Amino acid sequence: MSIFVKPINEIEFKDVEAFCAEQIEENHRIEYKKTFSSKDEKKQIAKEISSFANTNGGIILVGVGEKDRKPKLPIEGIDYVEGFNEKVTSIALKNIYPPVFPETKVCKFGNNLEKAVVVIRVQESDETPHTVENTTGIYVRVDSQNEPQRARYEEIEWLINRRKKAVENRERLLMRAEERFDNQPTRKNFEAFQCVSIIPVYPHAPLIALENLSDMANQSKVSVHNGFPLTSQYKTSHESIIDDFVLDQFLNYTEINRFGLIFSKQSLWRHHNEKKVNIFEVAHMLEKVLRFSLNFYENTGYWGLISINLSLEGIKGGGLTNPSSIMGSNNNERRLGSSNFDNSIILERKVTVYELSERFDEILKGLYNEFLWSFGVAEDHSRKNIIDDILKK
Repeated sequence: MSIFVKPINEIEFKDVEAFCAEQIEENHRIEYKKTFSSKDEKKQIAKEISSFANTNGGIILVGVGEKDRKPKLPIEGIDYVEGFNEKVTSIALKNIYPPVFPETKVCKFGNNLEKAVVVIRVQESDETPHTVENTTGIYVRVDSQNEPQRARYEEIEWLINRRKKAVENRERLLMRAEERFDNQPTRKNFEAFQCVSIIPVYPHAPLIALENLSDMANQSKVSVHNGFPLTSQYKTSHESIIDDFVLDQFLNYTEINRFGLIFSKQSLWRHHNEKKVNIFEVAHMLEKVLRFSLNFYENTGYWGLISINLSLEGIKGGGLTNPSSIMGSNNNERRLGSSNFDNSIILERKVTVYELSERFDEILKGLYNEFLWSFGVAEDHSRKNIIDDILKK
């Protein structure tokens, strides 16, 4: 498990060694430091911690030198002394405003307890801007630079209103996608829908240029469960590319936005059809959209916080079924549960892209479990058996 997501208290020197062996270059989320010492140690560490908090979060490895922006091997470490954790916490509290609370772990060398590497992990903050230098300095991370950069005026303006503007932008992107779906000519023929949407929690800047969006989508395409997206030729709209697939009995709409929104919505049944939700169709849609999103974010270099949403609407009175055929044959169809009380189900998870990469199966199973509970499958053993059945398909 990567040091970006492993519980901080469980990180050991061998984890740092494995990470450095990957030879990942310094970037806007990683910084290597040979030692704590500098002309003004407190000022420098505070600047680095605040710049990560102001941007997308990140990790500082103190005791790991760099050459050509890559970790220098073998790791030399720094001389171990008591109080490294308290030192980092004190610097962050006394020199950064508003304060930042980084996670810190001192990893002693396995064969030399007098040497150590200090792992400082900083989360992306929603209390920006974090200032240093007696509140006169505001720093951010830039991918092309291995040092914190003083924020420009427009970046400072954004940081001041970051949470509000980012949330507004996220809601705008989701609302526009829903509006485009509702404008589909055959939308009125259907009663119930399932939707998977994945989006950065704070979408403050485009992840990719609009003209490169189609190529990136094709590069990120997955083949599991009939593939996603279904096409390689997209229609275009403002900030997005779109795949709309319409048959008499089925409506599928997918939108991929340059800010990182992946939105896929499809019909469950027409007005006159029997109300059935095929567990395989829901589960497989969720899995393939998640896998595509992971590829997309990794390919665009985004590793920050994302919101994963699974929703069903218009489903009151509908039954959850486990057919013998994934395509929904009635042969040996088994009813698993029903939506007797709610007309909609909305599930949400917030994780980083690193967490999704490291814990993909665990996150997927957790969403399956909550979905089954929401559809009336209350027994633990029943949910487990159904999830095992899904994974076999």
